[in-house]
Amino acid sequence: MVARLPLNETAGLPLASIDAVVLDLETTGLNTKEDRVIEFGAVRIESGILSPDASFSCFIDPQQPIPESSTRIHGIIDQHVAGAARFRTGFEQFSAWAGPRLYIGYSFWFDLAVLAAESSRCNLVWQEPRSLDVEALVRVLRPDLPDTSLETVAAWLGLAIENRHRALDDARLTAEVFQRLVPKLHKAGVTSVGQAERACRVAYHRSGGEPRTGIPSKGNVSVVDSFIYRQRVQDLMSSDLLIIKPDVTVSDALARLVANRAGSILVEPEGRLEKGILTEKDLIQAFGADRNAAFSQPIGRYCSRPLLTIHRKEFVYRAIITMQEKQIRHLGVVDDSDRVVGVVSARDVFARYTDNAAGFGQEIVAAQSAAELGRVWLGLTTVVRSLAAGGVDARTITAIISRELRALTARACILSERNLEANGNEISDTGYAMLVLGSGGRGESLLAMDQDNAIVHVKNDAEGHRDRILSRLAGDVSKMLDEVGVSLCDGGVMASNPEWRRDARGWCLAVQHWVNRSRPEDLLSSDIFFDAMPVHGNFRLAHEVRTQAMSTAQASRMFLRLLAMRATDFKAPRRLFGLWRLDRGRIDLKKGGIMPIFSAARVLALEHGLHSRSTAHRLYAFKALNIVSEPKIDDLVTAHGMLLGQILQQQLRDLERGFRPSNSVAPHELDTYGRQQLNWSVEQLRLIPDLLGTPAQF
Repeated sequence: MVARLPLNETAGLPLASIDAVVLDLETTGLNTKEDRVIEFGAVRIESGILSPDASFSCFIDPQQPIPESSTRIHGIIDQHVAGAARFRTGFEQFSAWAGPRLYIGYSFWFDLAVLAAESSRCNLVWQEPRSLDVEALVRVLRPDLPDTSLETVAAWLGLAIENRHRALDDARLTAEVFQRLVPKLHKAGVTSVGQAERACRVAYHRSGGEPRTGIPSKGNVSVVDSFIYRQRVQDLMSSDLLIIKPDVTVSDALARLVANRAGSILVEPEGRLEKGILTEKDLIQAFGADRNAAFSQPIGRYCSRPLLTIHRKEFVYRAIITMQEKQIRHLGVVDDSDRVVGVVSARDVFARYTDNAAGFGQEIVAAQSAAELGRVWLGLTTVVRSLAAGGVDARTITAIISRELRALTARACILSERNLEANGNEISDTGYAMLVLGSGGRGESLLAMDQDNAIVHVKNDAEGHRDRILSRLAGDVSKMLDEVGVSLCDGGVMASNPEWRRDARGWCLAVQHWVNRSRPEDLLSSDIFFDAMPVHGNFRLAHEVRTQAMSTAQASRMFLRLLAMRATDFKAPRRLFGLWRLDRGRIDLKKGGIMPIFSAARVLALEHGLHSRSTAHRLYAFKALNIVSEPKIDDLVTAHGMLLGQILQQQLRDLERGFRPSNSVAPHELDTYGRQQLNWSVEQLRLIPDLLGTPAQF
């Protein structure tokens, strides 16, 4: 028997969003090998918040007298533990209560060592749980404190101390200390479980102690059903649409369903009513309400309106999430023009996945706070690691990460709207759309992401009331995203910045300014905007603004020329004689790898009026114009995918080791095949100047 252990994939989980058990033991002494446990005390942290009612406390009979020297510290005497459970029983009860959570303690190496020795005496198989030592985290933040006793640290943090040296009270105080440390750790760049684990290791190393942070061995990577993360809705949908008028009788509609062996039929709009759908469920409800009379009634009376839809290029797991959230079994499938091109049913998608396959996406929909949103990254990194281990193409994985970044941003907007409306701010008349820019808009996000977003809204009112509300909303969204692990943009490309929050006319003027002035700082602003993807609000307005912006850019050859020159203004990561340009042993594969490729693809899309967003789709759309030889485009697309894969694999390795993920790769960590891929991919960057018709600058 062992305590239930937390999952291995908690490394990327924000500290502010964790589920954890804070444990403290009282013992007969300080000899970890010989002394015995006499009291368990523990509390729970749920989604980053100390649960006021969830606690565990019990005495343990140590089967030996309690020394007076120990009693003077904790006040526990032999009479208190007489008749109490023995260690094995108490440990089993505690393990059942704790469940699969991260463990937190103060000077926790001691508690873990005692538990290991006690387990050995009882012939229990001991596996050290994943854990954080709060004392070690204090050392990271305040190495200048006179000592790191719990009393000293509590005084530094302004916490009151009650009933010190009893297990439950010490556990509760440790939890309060940890919660006070989280924002301080965030400012110090320690935001995730993995980073905190690494900080603990560093603290132990500096003090000469053992790095006992309770990180479990990697073992097997959790397996997820990759089908729903690889397949698009268009691969499963039925494109043989059945469409009828709302005045057709139920009898005739039923006959068409049977003849076509279909489970649904689309219903045309009626007056002010939107397009609908008649499903098996609707028919059952009709017959249940009106029995035989339903046969002669028009289907408009029973069909479901409006028809809920999903884009044809969405992943299957997103269709699953939508169906579960809305409790429906059919979705209309639309194209870029919002035209219904198919129907996908629960039968199509649910037959090939497990119940928990889309769990992290469901958590986004259900999240009611920033802390709950932060838990999404636990599921996301699990899925990413499993898909990467299963050989799924890196572009597919980055598209999934981007999809959830957009979903996170949309959910943050909804939560902010609720907060604003609860405080008397009317958001409904703002007519705004939140846009995700850059890699999130292109569908190429990696695990080291920051915020690139903007707001477009309807015409400003004279008093500026609309913008003031949206300014508060954007600020709330930015704060929430930062708390869950999507860092603030160093360049200020966020809707909380007035330059990235404009009405439709303001955006048109801004684009004209970029195009006509074409200063270096204007280029930095302009290119990222053309990747914009609306995630919440008025999608039609967002699409209109982007379409107009692309037309304006396409009409300016000088602007496009400057963008092309900027795309080729990069330093190749290789020096003469094949040596890498290294910074602290790593290569920046964004600046010297994927950025030149996605920048070139963006220029080609603007120049030729190609509305695709992803780099691969832009390059393939350009390839279809037959302007250059096909192998050049194919090689560049392949290189882009390989470089994304190299960065992604490095980020997964870094997360597990507690490093903040970045876009830099350590070539010495690659195997022979990985080095060959890297060498070949970097060589393909030499195709870019020729592709754009600009002189090579590297």
